[in-house]
Amino acid sequence: MYQGIVSNTGSDAGDIQQQQVSYLGKVSTYTVINPYGLIGKPPLGSAVWISPVLGDEANKAGIANAITTRTKNLKDGETGLLNHLTGTRVFLNAEGQLVIDTSAETIITSTNDVTITAPETIINGDLLVNGDLNVNGDISTSGDLTVDGNISVGLAVTVVGNVTAATFIIA
Repeated sequence: MYQGIVSNTGSDAGDIQQQQVSYLGKVSTYTVINPYGLIGKPPLGSAVWISPVLGDEANKAGIANAITTRTKNLKDGETGLLNHLTGTRVFLNAEGQLVIDTSAETIITSTNDVTITAPETIINGDLLVNGDLNVNGDISTSGDLTVDGNISVGLAVTVVGNVTAATFIIA
């Protein structure tokens, strides 16, 4: 087994990902090995551990790691996914938390329902809902409530404070 450095990231279009590695004064192509379920393209300068497949020096496979940006000081059992170029990571920490850390927009796409079950869900920041908001339970606010449109009430409304409306109809 040899240690080298990714010297050309190459193309990732084929069925088998290949890159160039520099090691022992040589430059060679190797097949990138990604464990099942994990995907990635090691960036330029990543450390690679390569080995000739079945002793064939012309056929090498390797595992790469971007050692200069790896997450350090992990506790026992901690694991995660990291994009070494952007710093975005999905992390399972020792306290049992799932931590998603990114400076980019986070996109969740599903062709089915998305369910969050928790005693309390906290959102720090503004919330924009593009679509109907259906609430099974009470709604309370400690700030202002601004409505641009109609309010339809099927039960009682309790107001503590002022109500300002262009038109106020009680049926």
